[in-house]
Amino acid sequence: MSRRSGNSHRGAALITVLWLTAALAIIGFSVAAAIRGELGRAENSLDGARAELLARGAIDRMFFFLASPPMETPDFVPDYRPGQQRMYWRFPGGDVLVELLPESGKVNLNSAPPEQIHAVLLSAGYPANLAQGLTEAIVDWRTTPPGGVSPLDSYYLSLSPTFRPHHASFQRVEELLMVRGVTAHLYHGGRERIPGGNVVERPGLADLFSVHGGTVPVNINSAPPAVLASVGLNAGEIQSIVAVRQRMPYRPEALVDLNLSVGPAIRVLRAGPDLAFTIKATARPRLGNGRLSDFRWTSSALVVYQQEGDRRIARIHAWHVAATTETPWPAVAAPGVPN
Repeated sequence: MSRRSGNSHRGAALITVLWLTAALAIIGFSVAAAIRGELGRAENSLDGARAELLARGAIDRMFFFLASPPMETPDFVPDYRPGQQRMYWRFPGGDVLVELLPESGKVNLNSAPPEQIHAVLLSAGYPANLAQGLTEAIVDWRTTPPGGVSPLDSYYLSLSPTFRPHHASFQRVEELLMVRGVTAHLYHGGRERIPGGNVVERPGLADLFSVHGGTVPVNINSAPPAVLASVGLNAGEIQSIVAVRQRMPYRPEALVDLNLSVGPAIRVLRAGPDLAFTIKATARPRLGNGRLSDFRWTSSALVVYQQEGDRRIARIHAWHVAATTETPWPAVAAPGVPN
């Protein structure tokens, strides 16, 4: 074999080795990227599971606190004051923002007159034509029409699968999702782009209405701004009320001193005990470095008190979860705990 032939074979072998090395490097990088991706997904799943358990645990803690007789109330709910609606709890595994929201701050789906439903929707920023259509559909759903058939029945019968509206009282607020014109976005609320390009935060129907709510007066400590506006309060009064109740809930006697444009506040507002609450908990798990994860999980439970003989029993009527949430996180930090 000539020197030139030997060099040619060695050059071909070197090129082959280089190609194999490059191929193995590409495979190695691909495997490493896949492993990193799987590790990231596993970490997200772990954060989600921890956040969900933190939120549900906080709801259970608050529920057992509310369900305990006053003489037997455990001390595992720190710094709670009667009427308080927001609490910030720290656990070794993460932090939880707990909100206790009386249902009497919402408008009653079954007893509110059509004009009040329409006023609440307009105050919440719904376009006039949408507010009118939703009002008509809600009233149609809860009303028994003459002869048992309403003009809107043809809409429900055109769906797939078809169904007939109840034409009876709402049993649960979730029934709104079956009402004509109600989408999941309208029900849950959230950010929405309006004509002109601006983005606004619009409350959902579940934030405004309840089967356990009231009509007038409404609870000053939990009514959303849209509900307060619907009973005649102006923007300045609403802003002042929201700022005050975030620091300390209004007491019933404080309503006498409120100077509102609608006249005596006692006519449209109330403050006092409630028989139905939504316990809402938003959790963020703690990472290994002590900081809070960016992952948030919100769970909520509807708690209703029922009288059984001489005892008042608290029961959870419904659970709701939202893996992604826009609940604002308070700017708080404990000494030595990075936030």
